[in-house]
Amino acid sequence: MKKIFALAAMLLIGMSAFAGEAWKNHLGFGWRIPTGITLSETQKNSDWELKMPVQTGLDVTYTGVHMDSGFSVRAFMDYNISSSNVQPINPNDDYNLYGFNFDVAIGAGWAPVRNKFFLLGFYGILGFDMTHLLDTDASVKIGNGSAITTEVISYGSFFAGGNATLAWTPFGGKFSFYGSATACYNFPGIVNSELETKYEPMDGSEASTTKYSDMKKVFGTVRIIPAVGISWRF
Repeated sequence: MKKIFALAAMLLIGMSAFAGEAWKNHLGFGWRIPTGITLSETQKNSDWELKMPVQTGLDVTYTGVHMDSGFSVRAFMDYNISSSNVQPINPNDDYNLYGFNFDVAIGAGWAPVRNKFFLLGFYGILGFDMTHLLDTDASVKIGNGSAITTEVISYGSFFAGGNATLAWTPFGGKFSFYGSATACYNFPGIVNSELETKYEPMDGSEASTTKYSDMKKVFGTVRIIPAVGISWRF
């Protein structure tokens, strides 16, 4: 996956250099507007769901356009926090788990509006979405020792869809305001859960570890990825 995106980045740089002054770039930072996602297990008659109602964070974006032909490329990365409906290990803790979400996408399309003040482009995109939830329970005394339990829930899926991006440069200068909206389909994926308990005896003898893992196949789902921010035009 990393090699694919590294190759794509080199191709974008190459196109920019080849196009010369006709090629314009918008490199920006912004806010990933909060949206959510719900995952359902593919197993028949299962009522299991993983709900992540709020994912929001930092948006890093790039848009390049050939001012003569309108050919345009698009890439973005989001670094988010993610809420979930997962209960913590300790049932006495009155909260749900939070975690980290990351998505990255690249694409190409056409910008019908492109001048010194406005850029409006439409793109087909491909990307990858990943979420990681973590909970560690405080040390609990059990018999002649103590135990620490850690739970990790992870999800990953490729996605494909469409993106619309608008950049407004108020005075035709170097800085623009941008808005981006992506509608995409997360392909069927896997939710992996791991529960690990480490028991440490107080008498100094060797610690023991108990592990439990569970893998659930989940349906594909539609999601929205919106963002706004400020970009540097060059």
